[in-house]
Amino acid sequence: MKRIIMSFILLTTIVIANGCANKKIDPIIINKSSDSDIGEDIKYKIDKVNLSKSFQNIEPSIELVKKGLEYKLFISLGLIESSGVEINNVKQVGHEVNIYVENQSDPKNSSLVVPQVVISLKGSKSDKIEDYRFNVVNENYSPIQVKFDINEAINKINSEFNISTTTFPNINILSENDKILWDLTYYSIFDKSNIQTPIMNLSVRIDANNGDIIESNKDFISNFIDKGNILDHVLGKYILYRKVDNLDQNHNSRESLWYYNIESKEKALLYSSNAKIVSAKFNPNSKQIAILESKDGNNEIYIIQDLDKKAFKVVFEDPINPQIVRWNGRNNLYIVETNEKESNVYKHDIKKDKTLKIESLGKNITDLQILGNNFLITEGDENNTKIHLTTNWKESLFYDFGSKAIFVNDHQIAYLKHQNKENINMLYIYDINKSIRNNPIDANVVNCFPIWEDNIAVVQKNQKNNNLSLNIYNTVEDKFTAITDVLSDNISIFMDKDNIYIDLILPFNEENIQMIYSIDMNKIANLEP
Repeated sequence: MKRIIMSFILLTTIVIANGCANKKIDPIIINKSSDSDIGEDIKYKIDKVNLSKSFQNIEPSIELVKKGLEYKLFISLGLIESSGVEINNVKQVGHEVNIYVENQSDPKNSSLVVPQVVISLKGSKSDKIEDYRFNVVNENYSPIQVKFDINEAINKINSEFNISTTTFPNINILSENDKILWDLTYYSIFDKSNIQTPIMNLSVRIDANNGDIIESNKDFISNFIDKGNILDHVLGKYILYRKVDNLDQNHNSRESLWYYNIESKEKALLYSSNAKIVSAKFNPNSKQIAILESKDGNNEIYIIQDLDKKAFKVVFEDPINPQIVRWNGRNNLYIVETNEKESNVYKHDIKKDKTLKIESLGKNITDLQILGNNFLITEGDENNTKIHLTTNWKESLFYDFGSKAIFVNDHQIAYLKHQNKENINMLYIYDINKSIRNNPIDANVVNCFPIWEDNIAVVQKNQKNNNLSLNIYNTVEDKFTAITDVLSDNISIFMDKDNIYIDLILPFNEENIQMIYSIDMNKIANLEP
């Protein structure tokens, strides 16, 4: 059984209601010490005292919970300056329960906190304690009251600074020059007035009693690269991206392939077509690019030999309608032609201009990753996908139901596996050499992708805050490192050790065009106002 006792109102009485449903009620706080000799002692045990610096809710509250024959009190004492609190006594006086609280305030160690106490009540003369009135006797303190609450502060920031965000700020409270200040910090949010560098960190301090903005700081962390969406990324060297230009009112369009030089920050046109560019990938030495394009259901492959040369079409002796194209070494392509029931796998030698059929499989292959002699296959449909690891296209070294399968290094793969009961995606790591699947990572993972040796980027959905966060996971050290909040779930992310590269549609931009930005990793944590 649970009883919620909320909103400490000074010198106001309450009665806890009967029944099993939760109910908000207003317990009394008595500002002056009462006679603690009156009444009968209730045996209690202090389970936990926490000086919380989580300031999302600074209103005092009590929650009464019955567990078996025992009652627990979860007490939040409101905002006070404290170095600790003591529960001096718990007494039953008639149909009331008095909890005597004393604040400790050491000038050297005190700070603004919200003390939280958990108490187990060991006994009471009545089995109807949930019907009683609860009094918190604050013997030497009063909670600090603010007139401008956190929701008002957030609404003012949203209005004054013209921002767009789906995440909650980090909240702190400061005491400066006899003023109580809300200290709010936002990470990786949008400045709606700035299209060229819209992503920023924002810190604001607001007077908690009159709502005046005392201090603010904008730290712009993004740089505009171009319109388009990213297709491939070579660590520290290039970004390969697609642009779509609408030519007329009938929505006829022309697509083009561009590259961005990360070191020189120069961009150049590589290829253009009236067809849709489905994919474009660099080969391992970053000298050649394989382009897959589609028009009216017919797919074709083009190869760019060098960044300054024209593309040539791959011509097959027998008709092939490829859906997947992947490099294997500098000069070989693996090509998958697939339908709902069958997939044909081919190997094409760029130098010799020869195509060899490798295998015909009774699978609907939807993705293929290649590393050395290992082939990581994803098959199935949107609702039921399965992954296979093979070296010969006939036997599986490993298989499981899952999605988003990638190579982490030459001996590990990572993939997501959906848990229907919890409705979350768990991240699994499989060791190829040891033939061992590790225990899943304790996170609800939306996406994962390789970044550099032994490390993958992990986009995690945080259930508590209902937002997304970007993390780096080292699979060898089993270590998670939080990077930043993710602006949207409709976003592509690529990383190197200095920058994050993203493409997204700005939620406040009426043009509805995909934009590419770089985000300086060194600025992400620069949060002080």
